[in-house]
Amino acid sequence: MENTYRLVFRDHTAWHQDAERMFISAGMLWLAVEDSNEDEIMSRLGYPEKRGIKSSCTRNYCLLLGLSYELLFKSIIVLKNGSGNVSRIHDLVELAKTCKYALNEKETQLFMLLSHYILWAGKYPEPKTVDQSDDFQKVFSKTVVKRFHKGNVYTSVYNGALEWDVNKELWEKINDIYICLTN
Repeated sequence: MENTYRLVFRDHTAWHQDAERMFISAGMLWLAVEDSNEDEIMSRLGYPEKRGIKSSCTRNYCLLLGLSYELLFKSIIVLKNGSGNVSRIHDLVELAKTCKYALNEKETQLFMLLSHYILWAGKYPEPKTVDQSDDFQKVFSKTVVKRFHKGNVYTSVYNGALEWDVNKELWEKINDIYICLTN
């Protein structure tokens, strides 16, 4: 049994297939949330009362999206190195650096945010420490909130950083690195 474990652990295609599965799952959740027929979806799930499907599922979407990036980076690392201690790393910025993928500022912020979702925000109501909570709030605000003011009025709006199309483009750009390495 351990031999099978070691083979799969070193198999970049297994890591990549899981990355794709997580990415597709995130996309399916995004499409379900964006579907205008929320009442029907909730009723079919056995929850006929209104619950706000979008706000209910955003954390899960971010978790799946973050995990898909994590596994994609790990597939590249396993492909390049033959294995490594990739299973213990969940910091997307660190994984990108290990892959020698140069992040721009927006990507860095997105990956810092999604790393929080991987570690705790996608699974638990609270982090282990107040510092983690404070950091999450700062990173969340910096990543997904656009602030502007007109006169003495300050306004904040969602900037679209978590939108499916934005992330699909980024995921495919990183996936192209994997594909190039396999050829």
